[in-house]
Amino acid sequence: APQSMNTLVNMAIPTFASSNPAPAPTPTLPPLTFSANPGQNRMQKGNFDDCKIFVGGLNLNTSVDQLMSSFAAYGQITDAVIMTDKITGKPRGFGFIVFESPDGVAAVLRVNDKHHVNGKWVDVKRATSDGLP
Repeated sequence: APQSMNTLVNMAIPTFASSNPAPAPTPTLPPLTFSANPGQNRMQKGNFDDCKIFVGGLNLNTSVDQLMSSFAAYGQITDAVIMTDKITGKPRGFGFIVFESPDGVAAVLRVNDKHHVNGKWVDVKRATSDGLP
């Protein structure tokens, strides 16, 4: 006996819907950390700090340790970060360093044209709140 058309369609095209579908789980993203020392609250976006410098033009494979070691001779570093894309997690080619005192920033800026990090010349400036992404 021939089967009905609905029976044949249901056999060929399975349906995954149910009368009481379970809600889809909401994906949870890990918290984004902007800074190596977030408790100090010195690297927050828009937080002006006279002890902070901007370092631009970094190689995309530069580590925070390489960044810090390149500037450690100018003063005690309390925090450093290399900025990454929020979606891909890839480095954006710039970062920030916070020194313990403004003297570290002054020492860096005195020799502004001599800074190399991970084999590449970098641009160093005093960090300002309007220069942050």
